[in-house]
Amino acid sequence: MLLKRNLVLHFIGLFGYSLNAISVNPPQGEIDNYVAFCKVYGYVRYFHPTDEASEIDWNKFAVWGIKKVKNLSEKDKLLNCFNSTFEPIAPTVEFSTTSYPENYKPSYDAPKNNRNLKTTCWQHFGVQGIDSNSPYKSVRTNRISESTLFSETVKIHDCITDKLSENLYCMVPLCLYISDSATFPKSDPTMLNRLKDDLKRINPNDTTLENKIASVVITWNLVQHFYPYREKMDNWEQSLKDAIVKCYTDSTPADFIGTLNILLSHINDGHAFASSKALSPIFLPAMDWKYIHDTLVISEIFDTKTITDLQVGDVVLDVDGVSAGAKIKEAMKAKSASTLRYKTFLAVFSLLKGEQNSVIRLRIFRKGEVKQIEVKRVISMPFYWQHYMSPMQKYKEINDSTIYINFSKASITFIDSLSPVIGKKKFVICDLRGYPNGNHRFLSHFLTSDDTAKSWFQIPQIIFPNYESVRYSLSGWNLKKTAPWTSKLIFIIDQEVVSYGESFMSIVENYKLGIIVGDSTAGTNGNMNAFNLPFNATVIKFTGMNATKLNGSKLVGVGIVPNVTIKATIEGIKGHKDEMLDKAIEISSHYEKYKGY
Repeated sequence: MLLKRNLVLHFIGLFGYSLNAISVNPPQGEIDNYVAFCKVYGYVRYFHPTDEASEIDWNKFAVWGIKKVKNLSEKDKLLNCFNSTFEPIAPTVEFSTTSYPENYKPSYDAPKNNRNLKTTCWQHFGVQGIDSNSPYKSVRTNRISESTLFSETVKIHDCITDKLSENLYCMVPLCLYISDSATFPKSDPTMLNRLKDDLKRINPNDTTLENKIASVVITWNLVQHFYPYREKMDNWEQSLKDAIVKCYTDSTPADFIGTLNILLSHINDGHAFASSKALSPIFLPAMDWKYIHDTLVISEIFDTKTITDLQVGDVVLDVDGVSAGAKIKEAMKAKSASTLRYKTFLAVFSLLKGEQNSVIRLRIFRKGEVKQIEVKRVISMPFYWQHYMSPMQKYKEINDSTIYINFSKASITFIDSLSPVIGKKKFVICDLRGYPNGNHRFLSHFLTSDDTAKSWFQIPQIIFPNYESVRYSLSGWNLKKTAPWTSKLIFIIDQEVVSYGESFMSIVENYKLGIIVGDSTAGTNGNMNAFNLPFNATVIKFTGMNATKLNGSKLVGVGIVPNVTIKATIEGIKGHKDEMLDKAIEISSHYEKYKGY
């Protein structure tokens, strides 16, 4: 499990320059052609193992293919177009205007007078993304020395048949014959070279309609074939068409990033989002707010020099002329999350984002008065993340028997340096709100035996399209118990605890290492996977593996549930109270009352 913090990437800004909208009502036939291309593109790119296909830039091919299929309506022209589009890289792929019979088998045979023929197919361990340090890999068997990732493979004549549109069907072989030098049958080299020349003229970072639709096509296929939480996906087929249609009216790069995020919201994955390095950097005001009981309330003022008119506890009625509730509801449409609490958190936080020195116009309520207030976004996201996302200090000695440690700030080296102090304390309050700072080894001091859970991280082993017949490679953290510390542990969590933090708390929960206080966590775990798209330096990310609790029960969509539930209140915020920390301190003072949890 990667221990790097990736949540910060959720907060990358969505701002850019203008584009001209092309059309409000694209022809239905045009949309159908794009959907048909989308499906066969995914089958060929990820599951058809020709050497020719490995020689091209597939992001550019997506843009090129979208241009080719755009304005075709007659079925014969459509058939010829798809044949000519894919023949240079996939000569055994077939297209037809009638459906293929059940259990159809490809007609090609092994080449004659060739000894030592083998077969090749794709194996996906998750699926290869852009991060070389990721656990996810993709290979074609027998094409690279020792390239096989796992034992399962498809067989010669295995194929996928599918209806692409009303008048178009495809058959894509999943396994091919291969020699030391080539896959068989080989394509026409003249056609392949012509294709390569065409692709050289494609700009993979352009902002054209074709680049937008191609990016939707790639995103949809990555999820369709490789996203592990299938039960979380909703209306995935329709979401493809909706996203393509919206491409026509997106007038700025920021609009289109929003379209991708709306598309990804349909998979309900707390790791899933789209961003672009080409857009303006994100800035925020030196403040934070929380949405409590359908009320948006100012919860922190970090700099009273730049925030002069607001006070902690002010109730926000409107944001930029729209009611706070409506503004949050609208923002939630572009937020992917497996739980409502985490989706709400992402949406609420996103309203703080904007371009440098841009203004948020607020209508607030304070002590019977309604006021109009403006705040400027003057704090960069990196500075905000480092200094404001977890404002508590690293540690604090609460009293003679209790010490508080902020696990989002305290490194394991720092915690180790506190061991003489911790050794004298009866209670350690472990604040997991935020994101652990690479310090999960702390838990080893409280294990009574080695951690033996070995199957809560599950990387899919994929050889068939559409996530069919998937097996999993299983692993865990395998923590070893170490020199025991005798303190009793109390953990604070809330809806912002995600990913690595939930792995940390899964160990706590499974081995009953302490009392858990606060609110349920985000319900999102498993390494993220990242992919470049052919639009304006855009990247998408989503979860690439299945992750459960240590006992095999669901974590995604559930999270870690506290033993003692405490949620922030408006009254507590107005009183500058940390109600979760206060409850943890109370538990340490009356431990006998709570130790049964």
